[in-house]
Amino acid sequence: MSCRTGQFSLLEQVWMQASFHGFTILGAIAIWRTSPLLSVSYYGFVIIGVVYGIMHLWVCPRCPHIKFHNACVQAPPFLTKWIIRKNVTSPLTRAERIGTNVVLYAVVLMPIFWVLKSEYLAIPYFTFALMHYPAYYLHFCQKCLNIQCPHRTLAVRGNSGPPRQKT
Repeated sequence: MSCRTGQFSLLEQVWMQASFHGFTILGAIAIWRTSPLLSVSYYGFVIIGVVYGIMHLWVCPRCPHIKFHNACVQAPPFLTKWIIRKNVTSPLTRAERIGTNVVLYAVVLMPIFWVLKSEYLAIPYFTFALMHYPAYYLHFCQKCLNIQCPHRTLAVRGNSGPPRQKT
């Protein structure tokens, strides 16, 4: 099934999760080669920023994909539901929108200095990053049902629930 109905195919889920974890792990490895402390700090930022910030507080608690369709491209649905703990219906505040953007861009930009020092890490790092971000913005954001997400670009706004059945 496609995400137009709120469902994500297994390929879509694996694509997004593998590409995200691929570039974050390679980024941590690149940093580790120079400074293990900075590497742990980077991965701590990834975990706190993505899991606690985006998934627990900001975007995912407002997402109808997980609520109505038991579907998530960021993590397995059972894990996402455990992380969220409560549903939120209010719009994102300006600070939440800024925080979401800072985390999403910092996760990929922070390790670039260290990644560029090794072509053996740079090539797979940029491959994973280029697999993730264009798919995120050009495929998933275009069809997303989460009207609260700061990256949603679906032309028809106002559909925050499951698709309606024709009668």
